[in-house]
Amino acid sequence: MTPTETNQNPQPASPAFDTRAYRAGLIFGAVTLIMALGVIKDVWALLKPSGQGQLLFGWLMIRYSSLQRVWFGYNFSGVSAWYATIPHVILYAVGIYGLVTRRRWGWVLVSVYLLYIPLSEVLYAIIASFGYFGRPVIPAEILWAHLPYFVILASLVGLVEWGLWRWRDIFVR
Repeated sequence: MTPTETNQNPQPASPAFDTRAYRAGLIFGAVTLIMALGVIKDVWALLKPSGQGQLLFGWLMIRYSSLQRVWFGYNFSGVSAWYATIPHVILYAVGIYGLVTRRRWGWVLVSVYLLYIPLSEVLYAIIASFGYFGRPVIPAEILWAHLPYFVILASLVGLVEWGLWRWRDIFVR
């Protein structure tokens, strides 16, 4: 045997880094974090007597309110808004459970809810701009000022939905 043959210690092969799983984990992790923050803020809004305020987590500040809530474009206020906060808590908590345990229904729930968000925002703008349901009319210039928000919201939701769809096989059993 030569000296080089005796000094060679076979190293165990290191597993290859799976960039696809890493990127999927980033998307699912970010969505789960946002939903967890939603649960925290909504539970706090339900428990606090005034129903609104700010939560501080170091550099992160979250505003919460149970005094106003929008569902399917309709703006709830007062006691009805407090009750409308409860489905948010349940939806976020169930979505977190579904994503963490990698259930197909959790992935579907989060995907559908993400599509619902821009739809609800647009419905709210339409309902509020015409003053339906006895609500005060929001002036057109204020609605037009929200156009960049709608574009950014639709872009972000589109990117997350694309990621959820692209990597669904990794996190859905």
